[in-house]
Amino acid sequence: MKAYPKCREAASFNRLPDAISRMHAATKAGSFGASLLLAAAALLFRQTSVVIECILIVGFFYCTAPIAAHLLGRVAVASYIPPTKK
Repeated sequence: MKAYPKCREAASFNRLPDAISRMHAATKAGSFGASLLLAAAALLFRQTSVVIECILIVGFFYCTAPIAAHLLGRVAVASYIPPTKK
């Protein structure tokens, strides 16, 4: 189940031209894949405590993914990696 978002992430790395636009694919695909995996775990166990933990972990992923993307963008800018023009 988590293989599909990772395949999309790998395909988008080839399609997107520069580091600044690639950071979007890296953070969104990882968060989406993890949320699918945790949704499957919540449906499998069907215990209230497990469902609450899965919801909290998904919320944590979606709160920290923009921070990770921002840090990747700052590193790209600090490394003087220019955005490419199509």
